Amino acid sequence: MQISSMTLLFYLFINLILSMHVAYADNDYEKLSNCISGSITEADRKEISKWLFVCMAHNKEVSSVSFIKEEDILKAEKAAGLIMNRIITHDCKSQIESAVKNNDMSSVNDAFKYLGKVGMDELLSDQNVKKEIHRKDKYIDREYLMRLELLSTKKGADIK
Repeated sequence: MQISSMTLLFYLFINLILSMHVAYADNDYEKLSNCISGSITEADRKEISKWLFVCMAHNKEVSSVSFIKEEDILKAEKAAGLIMNRIITHDCKSQIESAVKNNDMSSVNDAFKYLGKVGMDELLSDQNVKKEIHRKDKYIDREYLMRLELLSTKKGADIK
């Protein structure tokens, strides 16, 4: 079965969005993920993280609390598309062709999931994001957590 380049690109993008979990796979996966890892720059990481944020902002659960200008959406889509196109058609072309030739599309998909993980790591490593993540702590029952911690050190004790 022959796969068109547009179908392949669409397939890769959809799988990148749907899952951020990187599975351990065979040699094709290792070669391709190593290639992707070596190919992406710090600027690429930032662009991929912007694109992922734009994608997530369209989720019906968060779309009401996020507003992104259409021009920024288009910029993020274009930047991510160009990065992925560069990886597919230039940087990691031989590794992708090898995996496709070996009918190993799962390795291709998993390697691009790694790219999604890189983008998420970039988002979550920002100091402002880390601060915001911890702002919810004031709503957590710390006394109960301390009792749980104490319980873990005293096997069989009761929590009150």
